Amino acid sequence: RTVFHSSHVLSEVGRTCDRVAMLRDGRLAGVMRVDDVRRAAVRTMVLDFAGPPPGDALADAGAEVLETDGARVVLRVSGDVGPVLRVLVGHDVRYM
Repeated sequence: RTVFHSSHVLSEVGRTCDRVAMLRDGRLAGVMRVDDVRRAAVRTMVLDFAGPPPGDALADAGAEVLETDGARVVLRVSGDVGPVLRVLVGHDVRYM
């Protein structure tokens, strides 16, 4: 069965659908499984730490460190953010 559900919130879509179609400029751009969309997602994260940032641990967790300025770090994370979040748990993050 096909149901048209318009949303930009992937977690909401994932509760009701197993596949999604993406539109770009009113045209079908692609059809993917929700899990594949999650794995392909790229996020930019801006983090401000109360103390020194975790250093190489973020890159070891799969993040691409784009910028470091004192206690501020800008990351790009593709797919699963779980390993990066596990690194952050051990640090005092003021802003994310």
